[in-house]
This record gives sequence, C-alpha cells and structure tokens, in this order.
Amino acid sequence: MIHVFLTVVCLSACMWGSAQKAKVKPEIFEGIWQVTMQSTANAPEKFSPPRTNDFKIYDGVGNFRHIIYVNNKYVELSKGTIEITSDSTYTEKLEKHLAVPASVKEGRIVFRFLDTDTFLMKWSLNNLSGQEVYKRVK
Repeated sequence: MIHVFLTVVCLSACMWGSAQKAKVKPEIFEGIWQVTMQSTANAPEKFSPPRTNDFKIYDGVGNFRHIIYVNNKYVELSKGTIEITSDSTYTEKLEKHLAVPASVKEGRIVFRFLDTDTFLMKWSLNNLSGQEVYKRVK
C-alpha cells in the first residue's frame, strides 16, 4: 500500500507542474463512498480501520458532502465543491467544515483509483493531513 502511495505522490508532483489538461472529470467520483482504512501524519505507513463511519457523497458536477455517523446520527462534517487540477489531484473548495476554523477555504487532495470502486486519498488541510482508502457504496 505504501508503494502505491509513494507512486501517487511522485506522479502527482510531476503532473502538478504540467500544463496538460486533466482527463479525469468529477463524474468519476459520483456516488457514495465510505472510508475503509486510514492513516495519519503521525504514522503515515500504518493503515488501520477508521475510528468513525465516514462517507463522502459526490454528484456528477463536482459538489460533495462529507458525513460521519456518530452518536447514532449522521453529521455533516463538511461540504463544498471539487476542482480537478490534474489526473491525480483535486482541490476541495469548502463552504463549511466543522472540525477546522472557519477561515479554511481549501483542502488539497491527491488521489489514485485502485479500481473503479476503490481510491486512495491523501489529503491536507492547514497543518492536518492523512490518507484514506475509500470504497464505493453499492
């Protein structure tokens, strides 16, 4: 898994600086996705099951909602839009995020599809960062 992640970072770094137009479109994310594994900046090489039930819901035009199931209810953690910046990166433009200060407006996401129903995400938001594996909910 770490090898895949390092490959993603190297590929995205090369593509980040290029002027080529991304072939990936927001439609590829359309649907409901659940976090199945995650790691943190403190232990990036160690993936473990998530501590909460995290979901991201994307529509086909670039809107998203991030919800978690906690205390027997669903809570919207964040929402906003995504802007695809390369075939392996997108920026989340945040309308709201409950876990970080209101001044935060963008988060950078590096992603790699492992198959059509699974993608690896590395995210950074202010001084926070982590990695998550998302599976499409069917």
